[in-house]
Amino acid sequence: MAVFIQSLVRNKYLGMGITGLVIIFLGTTFSSMTSLEHPLLLVGKLPIVGYTNMSGYSDITKQYNLLALYWLSFGALLAFISFKMWQRGNTYSMRFRVKQVFSNWSIRFSILTVLLCVVYVGSGSVVFYNTNIVNDYMNSDDNLDYREAYELKFKRHENVKGFFPIVMSTKVDLFPSEKRYSVEANYVLENKSKNAQNQLFITEREVLGSISIESAKLVEHDTTFGVYLFEFENPILPGQKVDYSFKLVKQLEGFEINQALVSNGSYIMHREFEPVLAYRKSMEISNELEREKRNLPVRVDEKVSDDHIQSFESYIGRVYYETIISTDENQIALGSGELLKQWTDGNRSFFHYKSEGLIMPAMAYFSADYQVRKDTLNDIVIEQYFHNKHDYNVERITESTKQTLDYCIDNFGSYPFKHVRIAEIPGHWNFGGFAHPGTISMTEDRLYFVDLRDPEDFDLVAKRTIHEVAHQWFGHILAPKIVSGASMFLEGFAKYSEAVVMEKMYGKSAIWELSRNANNRYFSGRAYETDQEPPLYKVDGQGYLSYGKNYTVMLALKELIGEEKVNQVIKAMIAKHRDQVELNATSIEFIEELYKVSPMEYHVLIDDWFKRIVTYDLVLDDASYKKLGNGKFEVTLKLQAKRYKQKESGEDIEISIDEPIQIGAFTAHPSKVKPDDILYLKPHQINKTTAEVVLILDELPTHIGIDPFGTRSDDNFHDNLFELKK
Repeated sequence: MAVFIQSLVRNKYLGMGITGLVIIFLGTTFSSMTSLEHPLLLVGKLPIVGYTNMSGYSDITKQYNLLALYWLSFGALLAFISFKMWQRGNTYSMRFRVKQVFSNWSIRFSILTVLLCVVYVGSGSVVFYNTNIVNDYMNSDDNLDYREAYELKFKRHENVKGFFPIVMSTKVDLFPSEKRYSVEANYVLENKSKNAQNQLFITEREVLGSISIESAKLVEHDTTFGVYLFEFENPILPGQKVDYSFKLVKQLEGFEINQALVSNGSYIMHREFEPVLAYRKSMEISNELEREKRNLPVRVDEKVSDDHIQSFESYIGRVYYETIISTDENQIALGSGELLKQWTDGNRSFFHYKSEGLIMPAMAYFSADYQVRKDTLNDIVIEQYFHNKHDYNVERITESTKQTLDYCIDNFGSYPFKHVRIAEIPGHWNFGGFAHPGTISMTEDRLYFVDLRDPEDFDLVAKRTIHEVAHQWFGHILAPKIVSGASMFLEGFAKYSEAVVMEKMYGKSAIWELSRNANNRYFSGRAYETDQEPPLYKVDGQGYLSYGKNYTVMLALKELIGEEKVNQVIKAMIAKHRDQVELNATSIEFIEELYKVSPMEYHVLIDDWFKRIVTYDLVLDDASYKKLGNGKFEVTLKLQAKRYKQKESGEDIEISIDEPIQIGAFTAHPSKVKPDDILYLKPHQINKTTAEVVLILDELPTHIGIDPFGTRSDDNFHDNLFELKK
């Protein structure tokens, strides 16, 4: 293309400028600014072809090959035209050069050009057909127009809500080789609101084949937006139940890509196809500048107060669940619940699962050509389903699962299922794992593919296994109200379990690595935060808080009041909420329970960690030692300890410090420390910004530190340590 433009423009610098502009607006993300996003217009841009051991090459390969032919033939045609138009001699006339293009064509040159035109037009036509005809193509502006139209037309139904399933029964037929699945669902819905409901508003996720509501008639159906409005014959009173059913068939067509449905390793979450029983606020345009441009009203988010957290009405609750899943004969289908029956019929395999009690409605449907490994811990069967060449870490996964089950059962209460299923899914998923009721998905490259041949390496397999198994307690057995602060229970308690179990398996060195990662995640995440950072007890989707600060605060809490008391509070909350249909646990309740087991003087510090935004700057400036006459060593530490509180304006101001912080002395770096390497590790009451601490030790340490295992949110994690030279 650059050569072609240079052949048209006399000034080479002007040609270079034009080429650059074409590349910027038709070959980069700037194309979205002009809505020129169609793959036939993005010069030379090819989709990224993924590959995993489980599912092979991604379905985008067909589009990649066609676009490669399209742009290759386009480039070759431009090269031929450039060759014909290239200036020869002193003639600059454009008319003359255009004549050159159509003169002196040899038969071979003509045939090759015609073939290139056929390839260019043919591949482009196939791409256009599959993009625009088979599927509904939408660029960024089209998508914004669609969302605006949805809001304008249906916003009036925003308050038509309150129904949620209490019984769910599905029949899911998976056809991985045909890139197709079908669903038949029968629910019992309950009006969980405080008011009688006259209508039910439903928004599709996938196009439905049929839908019906007991004692209701369909009064509006918009196929453009997949919206249904039902009106009941008589108002449905609070607590009253109605039957609800729907059917759908999902067939991937054209260039449609769905990473959930692949030839080997299908993983379809229930929420991907289940219709939404309400107006979808998530469909609205969220960018305020774009809303202002389109004269849409300003979105007013409700202020998250303590009253809001406690009084917020959440209609989500636990359900009774049953499913029959069928798949190709050579594959195993997995779901949530106990496996009641398994059979084959023709070239299809069937699996019948049913929950023995109430479970969270976070189901998924798996299908793959799995190898199976089963172990037991007491009466619990540990089942692993993995690709036939991915057995490297199965022993480590089994051991980590057992350790987690033992710890959680001993400290948090009984496990409600007869099994723990861990199922491998393809590596194209962008997360490590997801805990469904009794069944855990783990991506191949984040668990089964982790290289642990070096025994000195940090055990990522154990870490990730512990975290997801712990989610069976934190997210399922103890499921919080879906409101700000919920992530404290989900990720905070899972990260806490990760820490305590890893420490029991590998000692304090594992804590150092976990703390370093959590600390980095918190500070790197908050550096890019565009909104006001909320305190931890109001966390609402901020990953740097959920996976970063959550861990650090729970670890600090463990060191402050003791592991036993932390577990006592968690266990009490689980006992209170585990058998409830509705989800009522809140971060405020957890903090109030902490007050009950903590000395009064620690309540302000607990509030600092959970209810305020407090960071630390702990520095060990210097250390020296001298040998005493009795053979012991006197080690003197000079340290700085500062705390900062973030104001509502976002400004950090220094505040006083008065709290116990660990001082440690070791014969190895904390990242490599073994139990015998810990010479001293005790909390010291730090109440000054500069202090001198004297330790009397039996042995000369090599490393000394303040908060050596990262129980405080400290931007510089490394200046807490000092290497003592002999």
